[in-house]
Amino acid sequence: MAVVSHATQWFADAARKPDDPWCLNVGLVAPDLPLIVPQEYLDTYPLDSLPPFKLHTLNGLENHPWAAKQGFALCSFLDDNIGKLIAALEANGQLDDTTIIYTSDHGDNVGARGLWGKSNM
Repeated sequence: MAVVSHATQWFADAARKPDDPWCLNVGLVAPDLPLIVPQEYLDTYPLDSLPPFKLHTLNGLENHPWAAKQGFALCSFLDDNIGKLIAALEANGQLDDTTIIYTSDHGDNVGARGLWGKSNM
């Protein structure tokens, strides 16, 4: 992911000036649109290992298997990228002196309770 690559390089550059304070905002897209996740993350969720939808309003209707895999895989992709950022901070000796603040503007329903999108609480 280009954002993670640029951020890790930025950390390395900042490590060369250990006495200079810094602040960096890293915006990761996943698991937001365009809902693209590398196959390796999809492969970690065999369809028979996924839990059923919670309180699905369309009881009896079988959803396309892609929908379940996609939601889990997108979150794993995000988690892995956050892990890469933390590993880069650690590799540059910055982790112990860095405050990490993780925020999100919403949660995506990903089919839970029969809802899609992010325009509801």
